[in-house]
Amino acid sequence: MFRIEQAVGAVDGANVEFDTTASYHAGSTKLAINGVFKEPSDDDGWVEAGGTRVTLKLPPQTGDVIQIAYRAGTP
Repeated sequence: MFRIEQAVGAVDGANVEFDTTASYHAGSTKLAINGVFKEPSDDDGWVEAGGTRVTLKLPPQTGDVIQIAYRAGTP
């Protein structure tokens, strides 16, 4: 099942750790900040940390909206 949801985590200008509500298949995540999709290789991209966690390379600013699209379930 493919999901699109708002990431779970504090958007406070310091936090870079965010979670999905379900486990994702490795390599399936897509991330958008304020509706703009980022690439993992971008300076402001992200890294899949496994399970439900993604780590952003830069902290989003207070008020930013972080959305994650992913294929849910265990591989």
